[in-house]
This record gives sequence, structure tokens and C-alpha cells, in this order.
Amino acid sequence: MKNSKILIISALPFNDSSVARAFNTYFLNIKKENLFQFYVSDGEPDRSKCCEFLKINERDLLFRKSEDDKINRKSIKHKSISNSFFVNLLRSLFWRIKKTKYTGKLIPWLEKNKPDVLFFHNSDALFMLDLALFIKKQTKKPLVFEISDDYFFNNIFSLNPFYLVYRLIYKFRFKKLMRLSSYNFYISDKMKIKYDDYFSKKSSAIYLSSTLQRGKESINGNDLYYFGNVYNGRDDSLLMLSKTLIKIDKNAKLHVYLTLNGKNFSKKLLNLQNVILHDSVSYADVVELSKRSKALVLTEGFKKRDIKNVKFSLSTKISDSLISNRPLLAFGPKGGGSIDFLCENKCGFVATNENELAKQILILYSDYNNVQKRIEQQVFIFNKYFSLKKNGDECSKIFEELSNEKDSIC
Repeated sequence: MKNSKILIISALPFNDSSVARAFNTYFLNIKKENLFQFYVSDGEPDRSKCCEFLKINERDLLFRKSEDDKINRKSIKHKSISNSFFVNLLRSLFWRIKKTKYTGKLIPWLEKNKPDVLFFHNSDALFMLDLALFIKKQTKKPLVFEISDDYFFNNIFSLNPFYLVYRLIYKFRFKKLMRLSSYNFYISDKMKIKYDDYFSKKSSAIYLSSTLQRGKESINGNDLYYFGNVYNGRDDSLLMLSKTLIKIDKNAKLHVYLTLNGKNFSKKLLNLQNVILHDSVSYADVVELSKRSKALVLTEGFKKRDIKNVKFSLSTKISDSLISNRPLLAFGPKGGGSIDFLCENKCGFVATNENELAKQILILYSDYNNVQKRIEQQVFIFNKYFSLKKNGDECSKIFEELSNEKDSIC
């Protein structure tokens, strides 16, 4: 690929946070000196990822930046920002009022770095859409719009006036940015089909890859392992799974490694005979702990709202599980993105009701040859959809083609 400069626009910095898996795939073949990032949240970027970073957030717009305000790994506290619709509207208004202040810093930075391609990581924050629109019009460069969550179609019934205003403005700005984009990335074919039917843009489904190599350790463990959050009804599904597991093997345990603050949402899993709750662990620890497992677990909630929330989602656990040399036991309803993907590809031990779950667990614990066949199918599906090299090469080709465009939509 030629030395085209790519500007990443996102809320979070490019480091080992939740965006790392996506960005490591998209920018696999892009040299550090050709990557730049503009972001707005607290957090320390990984200086080995990009050549240069620019951070502007609300604190910077309210106060003069002092030496004490510089990024410091030890002092940073990651605080969640309220997702209330009123706060979202208020933040959008604040950024518009402070436009003169942030553009005074942003415009010279853009002129200095002169990106050839823009890449926007989608957000449900109104002001992030505004920032992407501003940078697009300022640079007049091709824009790749990456959509990893269904913020556009996922409506909820509400009489909350702030929600109604928020959704009206969000959809308007989303459509505007869509008209200006040159190419779209989606995290699954299911999401790509839905959005392509409505927007008719050039696009690709780029499945988020794993950096793991296929595990070689044989299966010696007897316990199941779950890593992740227990929101959206996943705790209910884990509870049903634990009750089914103990009927089949009373000695088997279900280890649940929760994400940060997950214990506040997992009271249903407390004091169960065969469930062991753990605090969150690092990605490196997840890799090592997986080697002890009989199988890795993925669950989704069965309530209508739970299904709607994950309709187009594809769990990042899937790619790691498929290449781990451990069978994947998945339990959830049809209609969710992850469960549908696994069913369609006949991948892993998948159950969509309690009767199926009992049958799948029984096979898992009693039929060694069947387990090995399913592991081989998992590896096949991994190579088909989640190959880091294949997906990274596809992204590089798209970026190169866009960088050769003389003019862009504005």
C-alpha cells in the first residue's frame, strides 16, 4: 500500500480498550507513521499504534490545559458518562457553543497532517456525528463510516420528550453523514444487508478478527468458562445453563469471569452450588484460563428487548472461541446476531431452548469424536470469516482505492 495517511475519528483512543480488536483488524497493514487519531474521551493512547494523537474533551473546552491535565496512566480514572438522552442533547449543544474554541485547535492540526482518508468509528453521541461531519467538510477527503452497533434502527417505544428529540436529531445527522461517506464497514453480513437495503452504499462486512493462534492443548478440564458481561438477560441464561449442567454432571463447575462492576448485576448467580464468580481478568489471563476449560460459553437473553439489542451484534468472544481448540457452547434465542451466525454456520454446540441445551451438554460431556468434529468446523468457520490477514488485506485495499479518489462527496 502507498503512503496514504488515515485519520481515525472516534470517542476512545486507540489502545488496548474495547476498540482495539476492531482497529487492529482495520489497520493491520497500515504503518504507524500513516495513522493519526482524533479522540474525545479520557484515556491514554498506545503511542506505538499511531504517529500522532489529538485529544479534545469537555474539560479542555472549559478550562485552560495545565501541566497537571496531561495524560498520566497512573492517575486516569475511567468514568462512565451518563447515557441519558437529556445529557446527550446537552453535550451536543455544549460542543456547538464551543465550536470556535475546538476548531481553533483542530483545524491547524488537520492542515498539518493532511489526511488522505477519514475513518469514523460510529457512536450514539450526537456531538461525535457533528465532529465527523465537520472534519469531512473541512478536509473534503473520502470517509469510511464504520458501524459496529445498531444505533440507527434500534428504536424503543418511549414518551420521554428528550428521547424523541434525541432520536429525531440523531437520525437526521446519521443520514447526512451516510450521504457523505464513500464506504461503509459493518461487523457482520446481517448488519450489512440491513443497512445496504436502506442506504445503498458501497460496503463490506469486516468480521473482527482474533490475534490468537490455534491452541494445541488437549481438553483435560471438566468445567465450563464464561468471560464477559451479564447484561441484557445473559445472567438469566447462565442461570438456566447452570441448572442444566448440574443435572448432567454434578461435579462440573461454571466459572463466570465478570467485566468491571459485573457483580452488581449478577445476584441471580450468587450462592449457586456449581457457579463460581470471578472478577474481571486481562485478555492474556483469558487465553490461559481457556486452556483449563471443557468448553467456552456464550449466552444471550431471551426477552424481546434483549433480542432486539443484539439483533445485529456479533460477540467478540466468537472469534477467540473458534480458534481456541475448545468447543463453544452457545445458549440463546433465535434472532440474535451471534446465535443466528452460529446456527447458520453449524458451528459449536448451539441451543435455543432448555431441551436443546440439555442435549448439547450431554453430547459435550460424552461424545469425544463429536466434540473433535465440531472443533474442526469451528476452525473452518474461523478461517472463512475471522482471518486477521484476510480481513486486514481487504481493508488495506479499500483504503488504497479511496486514497486515489481525486474528489470526494461534500
